[in-house]
Amino acid sequence: MKCRICDGEIFFLFSINNEPLTDDFLTLEGIGKEFLGKIEIGMC
Repeated sequence: MKCRICDGEIFFLFSINNEPLTDDFLTLEGIGKEFLGKIEIGMC
């Protein structure tokens, strides 16, 4: 897998399942209603 920034080889990759993806602050009423998705983080 290649880095999207420097085009180097990714040597360490880990993923997080069901990560809350939001660009807003959550209120107590909104917890559990946010979109959940898988993210992958790599280091090159």
